[in-house]
Amino acid sequence: MQIHYGFLQSDDISELSKLENDLNYSIEQSYNLFLSLHCLLIELFDLEREKVEIRKNKLLPSPEDLNPNTKFIDNEIIKRIKEHPLIQKTCKNSDLNWVEQYRLINNIHETLIKSEHYQKFMNNGKLGIEQNYDIIAYILEKIVLKNKLLEEILEDRNIFWNDDLEFWVSNILQYLKKYKKNPETFEIPGVWRDEEDKTFAFRLLKFSVLNRQKFDAIIVDALQKWELERLALVDRSLLHLAICEYTEMPEVPVKVTINEYIEISKYYSTEKSSVFINGILDKIHLILKEKGQLIKEGRGLADC
Repeated sequence: MQIHYGFLQSDDISELSKLENDLNYSIEQSYNLFLSLHCLLIELFDLEREKVEIRKNKLLPSPEDLNPNTKFIDNEIIKRIKEHPLIQKTCKNSDLNWVEQYRLINNIHETLIKSEHYQKFMNNGKLGIEQNYDIIAYILEKIVLKNKLLEEILEDRNIFWNDDLEFWVSNILQYLKKYKKNPETFEIPGVWRDEEDKTFAFRLLKFSVLNRQKFDAIIVDALQKWELERLALVDRSLLHLAICEYTEMPEVPVKVTINEYIEISKYYSTEKSSVFINGILDKIHLILKEKGQLIKEGRGLADC
């Protein structure tokens, strides 16, 4: 969406190949955040391991120091992540690891160990993949996503990262859920799910750029008494992409498109945009269907 939004600002169709290169670069940069978050988790667990060893080696260690509760650092999921070649390579990259970010890691660690959730986890007699997943999910969703210091660091590190944090946290938890169901296999997802996924992204950008005037006309038809100039550029970009899915992507259900762009509008546009986007996309859907321009193929799609 950000690449298409940038195109609408310049409206220079001769830059299509550059836009495609920009899209590829931005996705690769964004994916680096996904990999880097694994390194952040490893750094957090390593910090706890170091603290356990320091307590053991105190001049006068207590019985608790000598026999620590290692439930947290014995997390099998983290061990699998740490052993993965792609993550090992990522964690050696100073632009992607968190070795120099002790203040951040310590901040996350302190927040975690003071939480009721952590105390319950440590005192729970059960230790298995479900509990291991649960504490990782808590760290990512309840601490990492809400950490202001991390937000500042992401802004400084990479312009592509701040907006994508929530997306990649969700992706990590999604693939770990699959691993939970089938612990025999463990694989870090690639930047693209498959070649079809990659093709879809580039088709969406290309057709949205090439058909911008046609899509503007469709929007104007749906707006009726509104002028196109009154429309926020972000909303116009979202509508272009959604119309492209309506008219050029026969495999995508209408409801999926509508729900997808409503959610995106909540994040990138104004407070009331999601209601506006919902209403306009509904209207455009009916207009295109009436004109026979809404072609959906496949089971359950023909009657969209």
